[in-house]
Amino acid sequence: MKLRDIIFEIDNQVAATATGFNKVITSIDDSMHYGVFAKAVAKVLKDEYGSHNINPFMDVLHAELGIKENIKEDFMKFQQEADDLEKELQDTYNRRDISVTMGQYYQKDRGYGKVRFVTKNELAPAEWNNVKNFLKAKGYEITDESNWYDEDDDRSWYPSLKFEFDVNETV
Repeated sequence: MKLRDIIFEIDNQVAATATGFNKVITSIDDSMHYGVFAKAVAKVLKDEYGSHNINPFMDVLHAELGIKENIKEDFMKFQQEADDLEKELQDTYNRRDISVTMGQYYQKDRGYGKVRFVTKNELAPAEWNNVKNFLKAKGYEITDESNWYDEDDDRSWYPSLKFEFDVNETV
């Protein structure tokens, strides 16, 4: 087999695999937070693909994305705050179906987050407003909200609140 045929075959495999990944991601959550996606990829790498492949995988990934610096610190920057807020919301509202993700916009002093209720119902209006007020009292600015549940054959949408914050302020 000639080198150009091998390269063509690899390009076809890459395209088919990327299309498959995209379909799976969209079927789960078409607005999936990058943190959830990254953690899922990490879990697959560790549990299914083999830990011996992690470093070579990361070398190729970084080369394909043009990443030269270590981004792990940036990715994990607000993990503790997200975990703390999630626990506080779960305890305050006596709900275990709440998840929180947080991050920072690239090269900006602005952060963002999402509170999601993994429930097949909308929240009662009073509870919804209480959660919004809880977040506002913490200094978060609500930027988007959707208090509804819906599903089709491909995915589910859950009640969620998106918010932003100044990363230089105490969160």
